[in-house]
Amino acid sequence: MMRRFPIFTAIWLLISGFTALADSLEFANGAKVNGTIIKIDDATKTVTINVSVGGRNYVRTYPFASIRSVIRNGKQRSLGTAPHQSASVTTRSEGEINQFINTVGSSAPVWLAATRLNYPATLDLTWPMPPPKGWNNKKNIGQFVWDIVNPNQGRWREGVKFMHFLVDRHPSGSHANNMAKKGLASMYFRLFQDYPRAAYWWRQASLQSNDPGHILLAECYFRMGSEKMAIAALANKPTNTQTVKLLGAMGRTDQAIRLADALARSRQPHELFLLAGDALALAGQYQKAITYYQKTLTDRRKPRNKKYEQRYYARARESIASIQLFELMDVSKLRDGTYTDSATGYEAPIRVEAKVSAGKITSLRITQHREKQYYSALRDTPAQIIAKQSVKDIDATSRATITSQAIVNATAKALAKGTP
Repeated sequence: MMRRFPIFTAIWLLISGFTALADSLEFANGAKVNGTIIKIDDATKTVTINVSVGGRNYVRTYPFASIRSVIRNGKQRSLGTAPHQSASVTTRSEGEINQFINTVGSSAPVWLAATRLNYPATLDLTWPMPPPKGWNNKKNIGQFVWDIVNPNQGRWREGVKFMHFLVDRHPSGSHANNMAKKGLASMYFRLFQDYPRAAYWWRQASLQSNDPGHILLAECYFRMGSEKMAIAALANKPTNTQTVKLLGAMGRTDQAIRLADALARSRQPHELFLLAGDALALAGQYQKAITYYQKTLTDRRKPRNKKYEQRYYARARESIASIQLFELMDVSKLRDGTYTDSATGYEAPIRVEAKVSAGKITSLRITQHREKQYYSALRDTPAQIIAKQSVKDIDATSRATITSQAIVNATAKALAKGTP
């Protein structure tokens, strides 16, 4: 049964289906929903609204933390803050988080029933492990998701529908059933930033001790409002680069740096130094951040191959330049105009177009990219930059740091062209 509409899903995809009424909600991610507000409950910190989707009415309840402002009977009221700013994440108890996951997380998105099941008939639905050698996205499920679903936003919902189909198709406890559950969690996390559903499906899956799902589940807890649950989820689990990212996002900068330094002693250090620099930059410690970006360039150990070497070195240089540029930049004094530039992403350069008018960044678009996995960053990072009118203190989910930082670096380079 569908009980509540997801808070962190791509609500903006549904906006065209809503009937414009007198009341509206503006969510922390910038999306807006029109409808009739039934109740604003200060005791439970929720808003209940009646919305119309596809000719049907739905009553949905949202927590204050997911909402930026409410317009009711022509009067506006501010409520929440952006979910990706670690300093402003609403604190919730473990009981509240579990209730959130067990209600919203266990329910189906409102759009799922109307989404078609669409996958190649040639796919091997048994999901063999290990997968056959070679690359065939018409046979291998993982490769189909990577090549076809992830880069095509119009297929994201179909991807979720397909994973639900696989969960139902295979018996509980089987390898394919478990892979589908983890696939659902990953899609809800990466594509929709729907943390309650991502957490629900990671908790339903069987995770080995070294599965990165533990770290991403911890991030779900943190994004939903419980740093305590996040830390508990990380306890006694193997640490890796994603742990460094999450600790940085949680504002545990010293812990992130200590872990990055410790891990760098026994493995490839370049990404760890980059992430340490990112954590320090997010904390506003820019000179220390530059020191770690420079370590990426000067460490005598070579990256694993040429592709990684080019990516790491380029990102370190661009991150240093970005700090130097935005430290000198006053957005309010930029010349009006449209400015473009690019920076190194995960797969290839990411190009942005920034428009400035009357001393404000009025729009920021990704005009070119080849990223295949981290689409939430392509949406969320520009929104944060516009909201903050700055490229400082931009927070990224732990799976999207490279893509997000590329957008920040490209934007800093682009805006610098408008400096008087």
